[in-house]
Amino acid sequence: TFNAVTPNADSTRGLAFDSTDQLFAVVNRNDSSGSPTLDDDLYSFDLMSQTTTRLGSLGFSAVQGFDISPAGNFFAWDVVDGLLSVDPATGIATDINPAVGGTGDIQSIVFAPDGRLFGARRNLYSIDPTTGAFTQIGTGSGIDIRGIEFIVPEPSSDAILLSLLAITILQSA
Repeated sequence: TFNAVTPNADSTRGLAFDSTDQLFAVVNRNDSSGSPTLDDDLYSFDLMSQTTTRLGSLGFSAVQGFDISPAGNFFAWDVVDGLLSVDPATGIATDINPAVGGTGDIQSIVFAPDGRLFGARRNLYSIDPTTGAFTQIGTGSGIDIRGIEFIVPEPSSDAILLSLLAITILQSA
């Protein structure tokens, strides 16, 4: 671990690794009274040298979620404006679909390996990465989730045991 220095910034709202294991973050900036009235920033982190680089302003001030698609495209979720496409070189974000706004009920986004996009806070949502449209697909238990991640489950020990048993039976037949 290291103490990430992000000058004039308040808090990290989303972290994601790209395909080269480079770590990026969306960071909220607050004004002198602590209000999130300044545009949020995109940072890259060099874990070896323990340094950060501000890549640029997103141009949006209510970003809560961030992830990188399996194709390498950067996306952020703004609770007011919805799904944003982010330029990794400049940090500049573009609203995917200005006709579809955001919701505070999505505070974190994550891509599945197959390219499906999900969002969550108290409920689970499916988000269309091409239109920004979102649909609730699950109801939560009221827990304020601020980070989600997609993992590929390991095979259960029962499945492994059944596979080994089937191989043993076939080999002895």
